[in-house]
Amino acid sequence: MNSEFMGFICMLADTAGQIAARNFRTGLELTPKSDSSPVSHIDLEIEKKVIDLITKNYPDHGILGEEFGITEGKSPFEWVIDPIDGTSSFIAGKPLFTTLISLLFEGKPILGIIDQPITKERWIGEIGRPTLFNSKLCRLLSEENISKDNPFLRLGCTTPFMFKPDEYIVFQKVAKIADSLSFGGDAYNYGLLTLGHLDIVIEADLKYYDVAALIPIIEGAGCLITNWKGNPISKNSFDGKVLATNNRVLHKRILNVVLDQTEAKQIIE
Repeated sequence: MNSEFMGFICMLADTAGQIAARNFRTGLELTPKSDSSPVSHIDLEIEKKVIDLITKNYPDHGILGEEFGITEGKSPFEWVIDPIDGTSSFIAGKPLFTTLISLLFEGKPILGIIDQPITKERWIGEIGRPTLFNSKLCRLLSEENISKDNPFLRLGCTTPFMFKPDEYIVFQKVAKIADSLSFGGDAYNYGLLTLGHLDIVIEADLKYYDVAALIPIIEGAGCLITNWKGNPISKNSFDGKVLATNNRVLHKRILNVVLDQTEAKQIIE
């Protein structure tokens, strides 16, 4: 990876983090979006600033932002921005929100960052290289860990309300396998997965800007992230469903539960 891009994405995260930190736990005006989720003027301020910096430095690059949509580029490079992932946590004064920024090349994430400016935690993933957490290597799984079953499973999910009725049935089946279940966290959960504090994250109703930055981070830490069919997450065919686990054996085990439920639903219909 060009070190220029690495330095630039860190600068973008620094800029976003400064804006978020100085507005954290201050009175915020909220506006409901079309999907009824909240947006604050800080979301908009961060994304606009990040877009301005990208446009100034890489005017031919494309941009996909949560709040301002798509800016077409003339280059195979495209930036994907989620200015505050976990706005509900941000407005509640919980330091579980993050800024997500990723760089795509020909539609595939090659660089991603998860940044939490209050706790000062940062994950950086680069395709083909180990993931960094606060400039140190994330917990990399050995072949021994990858090939063994987990004795105690910890499951994380942002909210049960993100699932449609048929998806919630699948979620319940997965939750029964887990020994511990925690809600909340949004993208922060996926960072915890790479550090070994969670074993499974399963979610639905996500957008591509929610996951693009996560892919190189999770894969670079030796963990796995796919859709509910076990396929790689693709920008052009993403259905909002994500399964992330910390080893292959566990991933296959959870997929067997998910796919069994999906097939059962298809037979019933």
